[in-house]
Amino acid sequence: MVAGTAMPPLQEGEEITYVLPISSLDIIIYTIIIMLILYIIKQLLRKKKAPSVIIPKAEEPISLNYYTKEEISKHNKRNDCWLIIDDKVYDVTSYVDNHTGGDSILNYAGDDNTKPFYGDQHPAKAFQIIDDYLIGYVKKEDINDNDSDNKKDN
Repeated sequence: MVAGTAMPPLQEGEEITYVLPISSLDIIIYTIIIMLILYIIKQLLRKKKAPSVIIPKAEEPISLNYYTKEEISKHNKRNDCWLIIDDKVYDVTSYVDNHTGGDSILNYAGDDNTKPFYGDQHPAKAFQIIDDYLIGYVKKEDINDNDSDNKKDN
């Protein structure tokens, strides 16, 4: 039949058959495309699943304790070194040998190190590193105005 000509009327029992111009190469290409789309969808769905183990966020404090200044003062040696910075207690024992300022970190071991910590000698990374050593806070009854001379200026 030529394009643009009218179709002759159907005879009784006769069926219309349409032939689509699709080659076997087209079928292979379409199959690959569909398989690729299904694979991508599967990967996207897999990423949305909740992890089987809940990992605490870094911002969430892990049960921190409160210490008196008397307790903190006992940790004043190279092999047992705690510091107070902004009324937070840090156990920096494992960091003492890595301190770029050498043994100067021991000058305030077991004591308030707030003012020295904020000195010009510390690079910006010191403020990021210190949080890894946080173990607790100074008890509120030990925080008073007499400590303000060793604190950072507000």
